[in-house]
Formats: sequence, C-alpha cells, structure tokens
Amino acid sequence: MAQVVIGGVGDADLIESCGRVSSGSGVQLDTTALARLQKEAVPKDKHQPEAAGEAILQAPSYLTREQARAVIFAKLVTLAAVIFPAGDEAGLAKSTQEIYNDLQGFVEGSKQVTSKRKGSSALQESIDHIAEVHGALALAQTHAASKLKPEMARPASRPDKAGHVGASRSLLGYLLLLARAALDAGRLSLVRLQALTATSPLLQDVQVTAGLKLQQAAESTSAASAKIDNRLDREGPSLQAALALSDAVSALQESLAAEAFAALLTLRQQAGPPVLQPNGNAPMEAAVTSDAAPKADKKAAKKKGKTAGPALGKGSGHLLSALAAAASGVSGEAAECINAGPEDTLVWGLLQNSSSSDLSKASRGVQDLLDPLKPNLEPLLGSLRSIMEANQARRRPKVAKGARDLVPAQMMVRQAAIGALTGVFTRHGAVAIDTPVFELRETLTGKYGEDSKLIYDLADQGGEILSLRYDLTVPFARYVALHGVSQIKRYHMAKVYRRDNPQMNRGRFREFMQCDFDIAGSYPPMIPDAEVLKVAAEALEQLQLGNFEIKLNHRQLLDAMMALAGVPASKTRAICSAIDKLDKEPWSAVRAEMVEQKGLSPAAADRIHGFILSEDAMNLRRQPQQLLAALSAPDHPFSSNADARTALEQLKILFDLLHRMQALDHIAFDLTLARGLDYYTGVIYEVILVGENVGAIAAGGRYDGLVGMFSGKDVPAVGVSFGIERMFNILEQRAAERAAAAGHKLRESQTQVLVASIGKNLQMQRLEVCQRLWASGIAAEFGYKANPVLKEQWNYAEEQGIPLMLFFGAEELEQGTAKIKIVSGPRKGSDDEVVQLSDIVAFVTACST
Repeated sequence: MAQVVIGGVGDADLIESCGRVSSGSGVQLDTTALARLQKEAVPKDKHQPEAAGEAILQAPSYLTREQARAVIFAKLVTLAAVIFPAGDEAGLAKSTQEIYNDLQGFVEGSKQVTSKRKGSSALQESIDHIAEVHGALALAQTHAASKLKPEMARPASRPDKAGHVGASRSLLGYLLLLARAALDAGRLSLVRLQALTATSPLLQDVQVTAGLKLQQAAESTSAASAKIDNRLDREGPSLQAALALSDAVSALQESLAAEAFAALLTLRQQAGPPVLQPNGNAPMEAAVTSDAAPKADKKAAKKKGKTAGPALGKGSGHLLSALAAAASGVSGEAAECINAGPEDTLVWGLLQNSSSSDLSKASRGVQDLLDPLKPNLEPLLGSLRSIMEANQARRRPKVAKGARDLVPAQMMVRQAAIGALTGVFTRHGAVAIDTPVFELRETLTGKYGEDSKLIYDLADQGGEILSLRYDLTVPFARYVALHGVSQIKRYHMAKVYRRDNPQMNRGRFREFMQCDFDIAGSYPPMIPDAEVLKVAAEALEQLQLGNFEIKLNHRQLLDAMMALAGVPASKTRAICSAIDKLDKEPWSAVRAEMVEQKGLSPAAADRIHGFILSEDAMNLRRQPQQLLAALSAPDHPFSSNADARTALEQLKILFDLLHRMQALDHIAFDLTLARGLDYYTGVIYEVILVGENVGAIAAGGRYDGLVGMFSGKDVPAVGVSFGIERMFNILEQRAAERAAAAGHKLRESQTQVLVASIGKNLQMQRLEVCQRLWASGIAAEFGYKANPVLKEQWNYAEEQGIPLMLFFGAEELEQGTAKIKIVSGPRKGSDDEVVQLSDIVAFVTACST
C-alpha cells in the first residue's frame, strides 16, 4: 500500500482509505500522481519518518502539480471522512440547519447538566455554536472539493527556468479557508475540553497536547496565507498550503479525540463505580422482585436498581459505550448503557489508580476509534446515523420562522372573509386567475427596488434559476405579457413569500396570503383607477374592520416635488423612501436620514418640508378636492412644472369620479405617501385602519410600464393588493371576543344542527335524519358514538357553538317527532320545541334566517 508522509506524520493505507471515502467526496484519486509524490518526496531511508518529514519541509516551496494534487487530496479525503459518513454524497451539501438537526437527534433523551463554575458561559457558547461552526466547515470542504475536481483533471505543466510550476491560486485560497474552518472547529472543541479537564489533573497532558497542536496549525495556516498574499506575481506555494491544511486537520482530529476521551472519563466518574453481577457482565438486579413482595420493597428495589450518573439518550449512550470499549481494549459488541460490563470496570480503574502509560494507551484507543482512515469509525457513524434518524422522527416538529399553522377556527374566519372579498370582486365583473408559486428569478429581479433583497431565492438545482414570488402584481404583469392580454379585470388570492423580519403579533410573516384586484388595458383616463379605489373601499366596508382611510398621492407629483426642491435625479428614489417613513418617525429623524445618510443638502430637505408638510397639506388632507384646488393655484410652485400639472389634472378627474361613486369620503390626499416600489407610474395609495397600530392593510397604484418590461409593449394597468393576513388577525381577534361573550369557544365548523338521541341503538336513525338535512343543504352532524349520553351531546354542541340540537328517543320516533333545543343565540335557554320529523328542514331553515 502507498504511504504519504507529511511532516513526519504517516497516513497509512491511504489509497484503500481514499477508495472508501472518495465516493462521498465526489473526487477520484490520481494514484499515478500519488505514486510519483511518494517516489520523489520520500527519501531513501524510509524507516526514519522524522527524516522523511524534514525532507519534505526542506523541499522547494513548489511541488509539481501532480505532487500538490496528491498531498492536497490526501488531506481533503481525511477531512471528508472526519465530517461526513463515508459514501454520503449529500453530505457535501450539509447546511448549518441540517447539522443542528443531526445534533438534536444525537442528544435526544440526554439531560444537559449546566455548570455554575467560572467559565461555564464560554462552555455554553461553545455548545451553542457547534452547528454554526461545523456548518461553515462543511461548506468550506464542499468548495475545496468542487475546486479540486477541475484542478485534478488539468494536465501537468512544465516547470519554468526557476523550477516553478503553476498551481491554482483559487484552489490554494479554498484550502486555506478550509484550514481556518477546521481550526475554528478545533478551538471550539478545545474550549469544551478545557471545561472537562478543569477538575481532573489526569487529563491536563491531553489538553496541553491538543492545545499545542492547534497553536502549531494556526501558525502554519497564517504562514501559508502570508506567503500567498506576499507573492501575488508568482504561483501559490502549493506545498505550504497543503501542509497547513494537514496540520489543521490533524489538530482538529487530536482535539476531538481528546475531548471524547475526557468526556468518557468525566461521565464515568460522575456515574460512580460500576455495579456488576458476580459473573462481572451485567448490573445486579434488585433482591426483591416477586409479585408477593410488599409494594414498598418493590419501589425500593426499583430505585436501587437505577443506573447512577447523568441521564444519557440512546445516541450519546451508544457513543459512550463505543468509547469505553475502545479505551479499555474490549473487543466485541459495545454495551448499551454506562454501567454495562467489563469495559466500564477498566475505565473506572483508570480513574482510581492510573499510570501515564495506562492513560496514554486508553487515549490511543479512542484516537484509533475516531480515525477516519481506520475501519472502526465507519460502522460507528452508521449506527449513530440510524439512531439520529430514528430520534428525529420522534422529536416534536416545529414551524419555520415567519410561518404558522392555521387551526380550524382560524380557517373558519378566513373562509368567511375570502367569501366576502370574492363577492365584492365578482360584483364588479372580475375574473379569477392563478400563477405559479415560483417564477424565473429574472422575472422578479429589478422590479422591487430596495425590497429586492427580501426575495426568496431557491437553490440552484442545475436547471432554471428560480425564486418564490414576492407579490402577485409582477406575476400578473408577466401573465398579461405572456398571454397577449389586451384587457382584463382580475382578482387573485394566493400565498407570497418575503425574507423579512417577521413580527407575528403585527401580522408580518415570511409566508402570507395576499389578495389582489387589478384592471389592465387602455381605457378613458382615471376610470379604472377610480373603480379599483371603489372596490378597496367596498371590501373594507364588507369586512367591517372599522374606520379606515385611503391615503393617496401621485408618483409624478412626487417627482415634481423632488425636482423643485433641487434633489438630484440619482437620489430621488432614496429620498422618497425616507419620506415614506413619516408615518412612523418625526420629521427631524427623516430629515437627518436625508442629509446625513443620503447626502442631500439641508436646503433641499427644507424645501421638501415646505411641500409635504405645509399648512394646507396637513389641514386639508381629508378634503382632497380642496387641497387639490390649493395645489393647482397659479402662484403655487407646481404650476411651473409639467409633471405636477399632469398629475393634478389626473387627480381632478379621479376625485370627480370617486365623488360620483360615493367613495371620496374615505380618501386622504397625503403628500407624504411615497411608496418605495419602483414600478408605479401614476396614482399610488395605501389603506390604514384609523386608531389601529397594524400598518397598511392594502396598497396599490398605477403601473403602466411593468407589462412592457416583459413584452416590449406597454399595457396600462392599475390595482390594489390587500394585506389580508393583517385583516385576518383583526377578524380572528374580534370573532374570539364575540365567542367568549357568548360563552363558547371560536367556532371550528359551520354546523347548524347536531342530531342527538336518547337511549340505545339509535345511531342509524340519527344518520337518516342527518341525511334529510344534508339533502336540503343544511350543515349537520350526528356523532359517531353508538350510544352517547345526552349531556355529552349537549356539551359538545355548546362548546362548538352549534346553534341547534335536535334529539329524539324511541318514543318520539314512534310518534314521528323530535325535540329541538336552542343552544346559542338570542333564544338560548327557551323551552324545547316539538317538531314533526317531516317539518325539520323548514323549521331549521326558519331558525337560520
């Protein structure tokens, strides 16, 4: 077998090990290059590893490309086996979240004991950051391995006159990045090791050795990095980068093995001496176990038989048993618990009267178990993987941040609201469409200004580059362009996704429902705009959310204000974004942002204040036609700007239309409204609830140029998007308050009647009565319990808020009658009414109306 010697440390049986691990790394070993490295770099005296190490360290700073590849790949393979189980191709793409999930599965069932000693906060941080640091290590390994593939495939180049051979500078950078990531993981392990050895003099030497290795590796990595940085005009020092990675990986392995050994001894000491049967193989059972024994004796025996020490789950217990067997040199199947057999006796013996040679031997046993190039690690990782996967299936799942599950009571409220909105839209002649939840990334890019950073990009799967839709407006514009639509009035309700900071209590999520109403096509001026605003007002009135106002402005009017105030065109969008914060921040804060952060002159900021916060603008905002007249006066600065004149003319037409539609009362002409989306070209607006701190619940405007971005031909369009999640939150809260006042919980179904019975064997009769109600379109339940108690049926109807309970017994059935109780509503508590079974449909229908 070939052997590569690096710095005096031998990686034995490398080719066999590479063959075992390379299927997981996605890289094939160049055995010819490896053999050449061995031949050229190892001195004739192969029996002196120290001399071999010195020979390589004294070699020129540059290996041939074949030699560099072999050295580099040797350490990559080693590191791949340290991080991932052999043969796990998906392992190369492991994320921090996946590593966190693995850790949770591994420690499932184990009880963490938090130390109160000095320095325990550092220990806790080292535990909390495991997934983050090892996730970065996995990512660095992935990048290095992917870069190595084309590098290994390249033909070797001849040395130049100075004997230098070109090497991939980017590969060297990735190798050093990988070395630093390995060092970070090693340092984290060392912090935990220091905490474990703080009270155990036996392990001080182990800790010191691991610390020295990490220090040497850090120095090696820094030196290699400096050498690359200082020789930008030359090829990268391949050998030194490979040696730095080698040192970092060796230090990581050393620290992890030392930590495992220290953890084994610490837990063995906490557990106390093993309790064995006379044959020395299993824990002793309690003396009293017969059924005739007194209960108190049984409890005492059970307590006596409990395993001492910390509680360990299946994963950590299995690893601990494997470590104990390796440290003691016991062969065969490792036991499943800490007090299991002779290996524990030997480990306990190390703690009682150990010599340095005993500790060294036990420590080497643990190192051998965790060595990725030896055969014991792979089966151990496989068994731990099985345990982790089983534990993950049992662990309580959770919802991703910014998303939530909706229970039946919430869905009841939502379905009612969606029905009301759909009624408004269809009353105005709108049609429904649907678009995919994901779009080509190019479809969404450049449409949202500063908010583009909130788009959820999907991982590149090697095909089309996709993103989750941010809203429903851009997909609608793409739909119009793709299908050649010239005129359409449409509504669309669907989920959208934004990588925002979620505020669940204020209705801000990362996944949420949006509801849009849009009109696209060429029509007389401002008529579609007026109808969209009328629809928004009707929708809010229909949902009965309370007093609301529709804040309205015009994009061209904003542009005119910026020009007249002296704002450079390059800063217009940034300044508008600052103005839009005036509903949350005072003018002083907004002005400071304009001047100090956006670089606007103080004079220009003051001129903007004169436009948007003038006396007329503040006092007449709820009287839009009067404010419009003031802004249209000949002596107003707007009279000198063409954009302003156009905007004011369009607003005059719009306000006249809204007045005729009886929707002007809700309009607030607000010059501070400056919505940040880049695609609006005309009127812009947003709807707020007066007195509620929930932000805008609807917003929209005219976007004549958006469709043209996809087809090259502009199609005028205007629309409104409802923040339906915020509406739902308000409606759910009010429905819950009404339910509490009525003495029942929020309803989960639309059941109108519960069909109940008194006595036995009447389930079929209940079902037949239910069938009559169902056939007439009445929502009813009959209960699956064969012989329910009447009180239980009444309680169920009351808890669920079911208005009516129809019940009968054998006597009522003989007479063809049933009794009806009023469970909720104004007539609750009134006397039971006797109804002929043939008349129940008419009776229930009358009660419902």
